[in-house]
This record gives sequence, structure tokens and C-alpha cells, in this order.
Amino acid sequence: MRIESLEFKSGVYAIRNTRNGKTYIGSSVNLASRIKSHASRMRNGVSKNRYLQADWDSHGPEAFSVEVLVYCLPEHCVSYEQQCFNAFRPEYNISPNAGSQTGWSPTTEHAKAHSNRMLKLWSDPVFREKVRAKYRSPVVTDEYRTKVSEGLRQHWQDHGDARRLAMKSRRKSKVASRRNGSPELSEFRSVLSRSLWEVRAYREKVESAFDAARSDPEVQKKRLETLASESHKAKLKVNAKALWSDPEYRAKNCKFTDEQITAMRLAKRSGAKLKELASEYGISVPQVSAICTGRQYHWVLMPADK
Repeated sequence: MRIESLEFKSGVYAIRNTRNGKTYIGSSVNLASRIKSHASRMRNGVSKNRYLQADWDSHGPEAFSVEVLVYCLPEHCVSYEQQCFNAFRPEYNISPNAGSQTGWSPTTEHAKAHSNRMLKLWSDPVFREKVRAKYRSPVVTDEYRTKVSEGLRQHWQDHGDARRLAMKSRRKSKVASRRNGSPELSEFRSVLSRSLWEVRAYREKVESAFDAARSDPEVQKKRLETLASESHKAKLKVNAKALWSDPEYRAKNCKFTDEQITAMRLAKRSGAKLKELASEYGISVPQVSAICTGRQYHWVLMPADK
């Protein structure tokens, strides 16, 4: 898993020690930034979790792996993290409560060791210069800007169509991956959602949000405007047409078969009265008219089109 692919994604993650099977679970609104922070702190020996730091020093970075347990909205991170705490019982987590430092207090030895490590780190001129360079504003000349602009313009002229197609394909695959995910992840999300819905306070919060939306005049006004818009009506029409074009859906929901519709249209073309056909098939006269003119059962070809 590439850490860059998690940029600005929120969710719950796990850091696993493959040597002893111990786990650390956390959550963040930016998974990439949080995981990079863990790795940087442990490499420099200044991790806030002394147990995780001790095993990192003993086993080395190659003994640790990172896994995203669930993606979720930022406001749900703590709730999902607590559910993961209850399900996996992570050994490295000092606090039993998600989103809280309750249960963790640094010892005198840990605080002193942390202070010594930071003093040693900041006494290194190379480290200080590295930090200053990170926050120093880069010097960008007009010549450099012109060179970059010309290079980008030439690149998009030569490879623009291929790049746009590749970017569009990647966006579609990312959307599909976030929507579907792996079967294991989908099952895990389902279990977490069910357990979350069993909490009465969560249900009351969701129901109160829905009630507030129903009673909000602005929300209802926007809803009515959306329903009355031509784009929404066109979308509903397209969706309905696609749905009724599915043979399996028609078999479950249609009153007549395609053969009966063809026979009805042929009878009308031969001179049968609408009232007679309505009596024969047990439907109303307007329905017979809609079927014979193709406004209903549009997927069945008219006799003249066969």
C-alpha cells in the first residue's frame, strides 16, 4: 500500500508488529500525514508511545506493517476507532478510550529520555538546517517560471490526450474502489455500522438530524426545487427507461408479456375497438391507448417496425 494514496483520506488504521503480533490502532482525518508522523517519530526515537518505540528499536522498521481498517467521514473517526478498540483489543494502545489521552501519563524516565533525545537532535546543525530549509520560502526567479511554463505547455501539447485519458481512468478506478472496496472491508464496515446503530445515543443523534432537516424551510425549499427541475425529471426518466428495459425486472413487474402486447397492437391495427380490448385484457381504455401507441411497453417493437 502506497502512503501517498491515503492523502486527505480519513479513517482508522492499524500498525502491526509482525514479530510478536501486537497492534496499535488509531484514527485520523489525514491517514497519510498521521502514518508518516508515526514513522518519523519512531525513526528519531521520540514516539509518544513508549511500548511502540521500544519494539521499533528492538525489531527494526522491517518488522512493522500498516493497514487501513476502515475509511469513514471525519466526524465518524472516533466512533469507528472505539469499535476497533473493542473488537481487536490492541496491545500497544495505552488509553482504552478512542480520541482521548485518559490512561496515559509519561513516567519521569520517559520524560527525561524524551528531553535528552530532543536536545541531542536539535544540537545537530544538519538537522536544524533541514528544518529551516523545510519552512524557508523557496526563491523562484522569473526565468525559472518561464522555463516551467514552457515545459508544461509543450508536454500537454505532445501528450495531453493520453494524459487526460489516463487521469480519467484513474479517477474512475478510485471512485469504484472507494465505493466497493474488498469483500473483507465491506463486511467489516457492515459489522461496525450494525454495532454503531445499536448505540441508542447514536440513533437519537441521526434521527434528530433527519428531523431537523425535515423541519428546516431552506432544506425543504431546496428539495422541492430539485424535484421540480428539468434535469432531475430527465434523469428520472432515463433511469426508469433503463430499469424497465431489463428483461428480469419486466418479468417480475409487468402485467403482460411481450407476445400479449404485440397481439393487442395487431388487434387494434386490424380494427378492434379500444373498449373491446380493455374488456378483454381487464384494463382501462386509456391504458389500451397508451400501449397501442407505444407510450407504454416502449421496449416492444411496433408491428410495423418488425
